[in-house]
Amino acid sequence: MDRTEKAALLVWKFFQELYGTDEFKKYKYRDVGIMTASYGGHWGPAFAEYILNQNKNSKVIPIRLRWLGVDGGQFDLGIATRAELEYAYNNPLKDLITKQEDYDKLNKAYEEECAPLLKNCAETGDDSDCSKAELDCPNAVEDEIWQQMGLDFSLYYTKEKLGADQNYVPFSEEIFDQFWKKDDGARSALPQLSRVASAGVAIMLTSGDADYICNHIGVQETAESIEFSGQAKFKEKGVSDFKVDGEVYGSYKTEGKVSFLKVKNAGHGIAAFQPKAALAAFTRFLVDGHL
Repeated sequence: MDRTEKAALLVWKFFQELYGTDEFKKYKYRDVGIMTASYGGHWGPAFAEYILNQNKNSKVIPIRLRWLGVDGGQFDLGIATRAELEYAYNNPLKDLITKQEDYDKLNKAYEEECAPLLKNCAETGDDSDCSKAELDCPNAVEDEIWQQMGLDFSLYYTKEKLGADQNYVPFSEEIFDQFWKKDDGARSALPQLSRVASAGVAIMLTSGDADYICNHIGVQETAESIEFSGQAKFKEKGVSDFKVDGEVYGSYKTEGKVSFLKVKNAGHGIAAFQPKAALAAFTRFLVDGHL
Protein backbone atom coordinates (compact mmCIF):
# COMPACT_ATOMS: atom_id res chain seq x y z
CA MET A 1 0.00 0.00 0.00
CA ASP A 2 1.60 3.25 -1.13
CA ARG A 3 -1.13 5.61 -2.25
CA THR A 4 -4.19 7.13 -0.62
CA GLU A 5 -6.22 6.41 -3.76
CA LYS A 6 -5.46 2.69 -3.48
CA ALA A 7 -6.57 2.67 0.13
CA ALA A 8 -9.82 4.45 -0.78
CA LEU A 9 -10.59 1.78 -3.38
CA LEU A 10 -10.09 -0.99 -0.82
CA VAL A 11 -12.39 0.70 1.69
CA TRP A 12 -15.07 1.06 -0.98
CA LYS A 13 -14.74 -2.60 -1.96
CA PHE A 14 -14.95 -3.63 1.69
CA PHE A 15 -18.29 -1.86 2.13
CA GLN A 16 -19.64 -3.31 -1.11
CA GLU A 17 -18.73 -6.82 0.05
CA LEU A 18 -20.08 -6.17 3.54
CA TYR A 19 -23.41 -4.77 2.39
CA GLY A 20 -23.73 -7.56 -0.15
CA THR A 21 -23.82 -10.32 2.47
CA ASP A 22 -27.01 -11.71 3.98
CA GLU A 23 -25.71 -11.10 7.48
CA PHE A 24 -24.84 -7.42 7.08
CA LYS A 25 -27.04 -6.15 4.24
CA LYS A 26 -29.47 -4.71 6.80
CA TYR A 27 -26.85 -2.08 7.69
CA LYS A 28 -26.72 -0.55 4.22
CA TYR A 29 -29.58 1.77 5.12
CA ARG A 30 -27.71 3.27 8.07
CA ASP A 31 -25.75 6.51 7.99
CA VAL A 32 -21.96 6.17 7.97
CA GLY A 33 -19.20 8.31 9.42
CA ILE A 34 -15.46 8.28 8.75
CA MET A 35 -13.48 9.02 11.91
CA THR A 36 -9.73 9.13 11.50
CA ALA A 37 -6.58 10.83 12.80
CA SER A 38 -3.09 12.08 11.90
CA TYR A 39 -2.37 11.00 8.30
CA GLY A 40 -6.12 10.47 8.19
CA GLY A 41 -6.09 14.13 7.21
CA HIS A 42 -5.23 12.75 3.77
CA TRP A 43 -7.13 9.47 3.98
CA GLY A 44 -10.40 10.80 5.39
CA PRO A 45 -11.16 13.39 2.68
CA ALA A 46 -9.98 11.01 -0.07
CA PHE A 47 -12.11 8.13 1.20
CA ALA A 48 -15.11 10.42 1.59
CA GLU A 49 -14.82 11.88 -1.90
CA TYR A 50 -14.30 8.46 -3.44
CA ILE A 51 -17.46 7.19 -1.73
CA LEU A 52 -19.49 10.21 -2.87
CA ASN A 53 -18.33 9.76 -6.46
CA GLN A 54 -19.01 6.02 -6.50
CA ASN A 55 -22.48 6.59 -5.08
CA LYS A 56 -23.41 8.26 -8.37
CA ASN A 57 -23.26 4.85 -10.07
CA SER A 58 -26.75 3.32 -10.02
CA LYS A 59 -25.30 -0.20 -10.10
CA VAL A 60 -23.51 0.00 -6.72
CA ILE A 61 -24.75 -0.22 -3.16
CA PRO A 62 -24.63 3.42 -2.01
CA ILE A 63 -22.88 4.28 1.24
CA ARG A 64 -24.86 6.84 3.22
CA LEU A 65 -21.91 9.03 4.20
CA ARG A 66 -22.93 11.73 6.67
CA TRP A 67 -19.90 12.60 8.83
CA LEU A 68 -16.15 13.07 8.47
CA GLY A 69 -14.11 13.64 11.62
CA VAL A 70 -10.33 14.04 11.74
CA ASP A 71 -8.37 14.36 14.97
CA GLY A 72 -4.89 15.87 14.82
CA GLY A 73 -4.85 15.63 11.05
CA GLN A 74 -2.16 16.48 8.51
CA PHE A 75 -4.00 17.77 5.45
CA ASP A 76 -1.61 20.10 3.67
CA LEU A 77 2.18 19.89 3.96
CA GLY A 78 2.65 23.63 3.50
CA ILE A 79 0.17 24.53 6.23
CA ALA A 80 1.54 21.84 8.53
CA THR A 81 5.19 22.86 8.10
CA ARG A 82 4.48 26.55 8.73
CA ALA A 83 2.35 25.63 11.72
CA GLU A 84 5.15 23.54 13.23
CA LEU A 85 7.43 26.57 13.05
CA GLU A 86 4.85 28.90 14.59
CA TYR A 87 3.98 26.41 17.33
CA ALA A 88 7.65 25.85 18.18
CA TYR A 89 8.21 29.59 18.51
CA ASN A 90 5.02 30.37 20.43
CA ASN A 91 4.77 27.29 22.62
CA PRO A 92 3.76 27.85 26.27
CA LEU A 93 4.48 24.21 27.14
CA LYS A 94 8.10 23.82 26.00
CA ASP A 95 10.58 26.26 24.53
CA LEU A 96 11.60 24.79 21.18
CA ILE A 97 12.68 27.98 19.43
CA THR A 98 13.66 30.75 21.82
CA LYS A 99 15.62 33.19 19.67
CA GLN A 100 14.13 35.50 17.07
CA GLU A 101 17.15 34.90 14.83
CA ASP A 102 16.52 31.13 14.84
CA TYR A 103 12.86 31.68 13.99
CA ASP A 104 13.79 34.05 11.18
CA LYS A 105 16.32 31.57 9.81
CA LEU A 106 13.81 28.71 9.72
CA ASN A 107 11.09 30.94 8.30
CA LYS A 108 13.48 31.98 5.52
CA ALA A 109 14.31 28.31 4.91
CA TYR A 110 10.61 27.56 4.52
CA GLU A 111 10.04 30.42 2.08
CA GLU A 112 13.14 29.71 -0.03
CA GLU A 113 13.53 25.92 0.16
CA CYS A 114 10.09 24.53 0.94
CA ALA A 115 7.36 26.77 -0.48
CA PRO A 116 8.67 26.71 -4.09
CA LEU A 117 8.78 22.90 -4.06
CA LEU A 118 5.20 22.64 -2.82
CA LYS A 119 4.05 25.21 -5.37
CA ASN A 120 5.73 23.27 -8.15
CA CYS A 121 4.13 20.01 -6.96
CA ALA A 122 0.68 21.61 -6.92
CA GLU A 123 1.12 23.13 -10.38
CA THR A 124 2.59 20.14 -12.21
CA GLY A 125 1.20 17.21 -10.22
CA ASP A 126 4.27 15.33 -11.39
CA ASP A 127 5.38 12.42 -9.19
CA SER A 128 9.03 13.46 -9.19
CA ASP A 129 8.21 17.08 -8.33
CA CYS A 130 5.94 16.06 -5.48
CA SER A 131 8.41 13.47 -4.24
CA LYS A 132 11.13 16.12 -4.01
CA ALA A 133 8.76 18.40 -2.10
CA GLU A 134 7.84 15.65 0.32
CA LEU A 135 11.44 14.65 0.99
CA ASP A 136 13.11 18.06 1.10
CA CYS A 137 10.45 20.43 2.39
CA PRO A 138 10.01 19.24 6.00
CA ASN A 139 13.77 18.87 6.47
CA ALA A 140 14.23 22.56 5.81
CA VAL A 141 12.31 23.38 8.99
CA GLU A 142 11.74 20.27 11.09
CA ASP A 143 15.21 18.87 11.71
CA GLU A 144 16.39 21.64 14.00
CA ILE A 145 13.12 21.67 15.94
CA TRP A 146 13.14 17.91 16.48
CA GLN A 147 16.66 18.14 17.85
CA GLN A 148 15.43 20.58 20.48
CA MET A 149 12.87 18.06 21.71
CA GLY A 150 15.50 15.54 22.72
CA LEU A 151 13.06 12.63 22.73
CA ASP A 152 14.43 9.10 22.97
CA PHE A 153 12.11 6.43 24.34
CA SER A 154 14.73 3.74 23.71
CA LEU A 155 17.02 4.83 26.53
CA TYR A 156 17.58 2.07 29.08
CA TYR A 157 16.06 3.86 32.07
CA THR A 158 13.04 4.94 30.02
CA LYS A 159 12.39 1.38 28.87
CA GLU A 160 12.82 0.15 32.44
CA LYS A 161 10.24 2.64 33.74
CA LEU A 162 7.81 1.61 31.01
CA GLY A 163 8.46 -2.09 31.46
CA ALA A 164 9.36 -2.37 27.77
CA ASP A 165 11.73 -5.01 26.42
CA GLN A 166 11.96 -3.65 22.86
CA ASN A 167 12.97 -0.35 21.35
CA TYR A 168 10.21 2.18 20.78
CA VAL A 169 8.96 2.78 17.25
CA PRO A 170 6.07 5.21 16.69
CA PHE A 171 4.70 3.50 13.58
CA SER A 172 5.47 1.01 10.84
CA GLU A 173 8.44 2.54 9.05
CA GLU A 174 7.93 0.14 6.13
CA ILE A 175 4.43 1.48 5.41
CA PHE A 176 5.47 5.06 6.14
CA ASP A 177 8.37 4.85 3.68
CA GLN A 178 6.12 3.52 0.92
CA PHE A 179 3.82 6.54 1.16
CA TRP A 180 6.72 8.95 1.60
CA LYS A 181 8.53 7.68 -1.49
CA LYS A 182 5.35 7.91 -3.53
CA ASP A 183 4.93 11.64 -2.75
CA ASP A 184 1.49 11.00 -1.26
CA GLY A 185 1.85 13.50 1.56
CA ALA A 186 2.96 16.44 -0.59
CA ARG A 187 -0.40 16.51 -2.37
CA SER A 188 -2.82 18.70 -0.45
CA ALA A 189 -6.08 17.17 0.77
CA LEU A 190 -7.73 20.59 1.03
CA PRO A 191 -9.43 20.45 -2.39
CA GLN A 192 -10.98 17.08 -1.52
CA LEU A 193 -11.98 18.32 1.93
CA SER A 194 -13.67 21.33 0.36
CA ARG A 195 -15.60 19.22 -2.13
CA VAL A 196 -16.75 16.86 0.62
CA ALA A 197 -17.94 19.79 2.75
CA SER A 198 -19.73 21.34 -0.23
CA ALA A 199 -21.49 18.02 -0.81
CA GLY A 200 -23.16 18.39 2.59
CA VAL A 201 -21.06 16.01 4.67
CA ALA A 202 -20.54 17.27 8.23
CA ILE A 203 -16.86 18.02 8.98
CA MET A 204 -15.21 18.12 12.43
CA LEU A 205 -11.49 18.86 12.80
CA THR A 206 -10.01 18.53 16.29
CA SER A 207 -6.57 18.98 17.84
CA GLY A 208 -4.92 18.98 21.26
CA ASP A 209 -3.05 22.06 22.45
CA ALA A 210 0.01 19.92 23.30
CA ASP A 211 0.16 18.25 19.88
CA TYR A 212 3.21 19.49 17.97
CA ILE A 213 3.31 17.46 14.78
CA CYS A 214 -0.33 18.15 13.81
CA ASN A 215 -0.89 21.16 16.01
CA HIS A 216 -3.96 23.29 16.52
CA ILE A 217 -2.50 26.23 14.59
CA GLY A 218 -2.34 24.19 11.41
CA VAL A 219 -5.63 22.38 12.02
CA GLN A 220 -7.48 25.66 12.57
CA GLU A 221 -5.94 27.17 9.43
CA THR A 222 -7.02 24.07 7.54
CA ALA A 223 -10.58 24.34 8.86
CA GLU A 224 -10.72 28.00 7.89
CA SER A 225 -9.38 27.16 4.42
CA ILE A 226 -12.22 24.75 3.61
CA GLU A 227 -14.18 26.20 0.71
CA PHE A 228 -17.90 25.94 1.43
CA SER A 229 -20.86 28.30 1.51
CA GLY A 230 -20.17 29.43 5.08
CA GLN A 231 -16.39 29.82 4.80
CA ALA A 232 -16.28 33.61 5.21
CA LYS A 233 -18.47 33.55 8.33
CA PHE A 234 -16.55 30.63 9.78
CA LYS A 235 -13.21 32.36 9.29
CA GLU A 236 -14.44 35.59 10.89
CA LYS A 237 -15.90 33.86 13.94
CA GLY A 238 -14.11 33.83 17.24
CA VAL A 239 -13.93 30.70 19.35
CA SER A 240 -16.19 29.83 22.29
CA ASP A 241 -15.53 27.71 25.36
CA PHE A 242 -16.11 24.01 24.84
CA LYS A 243 -17.77 22.86 28.04
CA VAL A 244 -18.67 19.43 29.36
CA ASP A 245 -20.74 19.34 32.55
CA GLY A 246 -19.87 22.97 33.17
CA GLU A 247 -16.10 22.50 32.89
CA VAL A 248 -14.11 24.13 30.10
CA TYR A 249 -12.12 21.58 28.10
CA GLY A 250 -11.11 23.72 25.18
CA SER A 251 -12.40 26.11 22.54
CA TYR A 252 -14.37 25.64 19.34
CA LYS A 253 -16.27 27.28 16.55
CA THR A 254 -18.88 26.07 14.09
CA GLU A 255 -20.51 27.36 10.94
CA GLY A 256 -23.06 25.21 9.15
CA LYS A 257 -21.66 21.70 9.11
CA VAL A 258 -17.99 22.62 9.60
CA SER A 259 -16.54 22.58 13.13
CA PHE A 260 -13.11 23.11 14.70
CA LEU A 261 -12.16 22.14 18.27
CA LYS A 262 -8.96 22.68 20.28
CA VAL A 263 -8.78 20.57 23.45
CA LYS A 264 -6.74 21.70 26.46
CA ASN A 265 -4.02 19.51 27.95
CA ALA A 266 -4.18 16.99 25.12
CA GLY A 267 -1.50 15.69 22.79
CA HIS A 268 -1.66 13.77 19.52
CA GLY A 269 -4.95 11.92 19.93
CA ILE A 270 -7.28 13.88 22.20
CA ALA A 271 -9.19 10.82 23.46
CA ALA A 272 -6.04 9.45 25.12
CA PHE A 273 -5.66 12.62 27.18
CA GLN A 274 -9.18 14.01 27.56
CA PRO A 275 -11.60 11.10 27.01
CA LYS A 276 -14.56 12.96 28.49
CA ALA A 277 -14.13 15.89 26.12
CA ALA A 278 -13.52 13.59 23.16
CA LEU A 279 -16.67 11.58 23.86
CA ALA A 280 -18.75 14.74 24.26
CA ALA A 281 -17.45 16.17 20.98
CA PHE A 282 -18.00 12.88 19.17
CA THR A 283 -21.55 12.56 20.52
CA ARG A 284 -22.56 16.12 19.68
CA PHE A 285 -21.08 15.77 16.21
CA LEU A 286 -23.03 12.59 15.47
CA VAL A 287 -26.30 13.85 16.94
CA ASP A 288 -26.29 17.46 15.69
CA GLY A 289 -23.89 17.31 12.75
CA HIS A 290 -21.75 20.02 14.35
CA LEU A 291 -20.37 21.08 17.74
